[in-house]
Amino acid sequence: MTAKEYLLQIKDRRERIRVLLEEIEQLRTDAESVSISLDGMPRNQSGQSRFESLAIQLAEAESKLTEEMSDLWSQTMKAHALIGEIPSAQRQQILTKRYLKGQRWETIAYEMHMSWNHCFRVHGHALTDLEKILKDNNM
Repeated sequence: MTAKEYLLQIKDRRERIRVLLEEIEQLRTDAESVSISLDGMPRNQSGQSRFESLAIQLAEAESKLTEEMSDLWSQTMKAHALIGEIPSAQRQQILTKRYLKGQRWETIAYEMHMSWNHCFRVHGHALTDLEKILKDNNM
């Protein structure tokens, strides 16, 4: 796995969390719109009402969200520690801003007072540094 692939795992996990949050919001909206029926009306084949089914789906999605967020935290802290081993503070900043904070290239270049080309060049060197660190740590 390359350094860039390693760091992009964090972005992918953030995206999964975003999708889960949207799913949870939709399940909550659906559950609020379902009226609870206590009149003995027929239920689905499993014997659950629509509300019960939504409540179960919501609990499962929230559990998955908690797991994903915990994994993201661990993964981010590990990446942060590895990036911290890069000798250049400028290279550390670029990787942190891009992969851990999810900033756009325009923002990074502006905040670091450098051209895009120089930003990309420093980024390439930073990835090379991180690649060596990952190799040294057998990752």
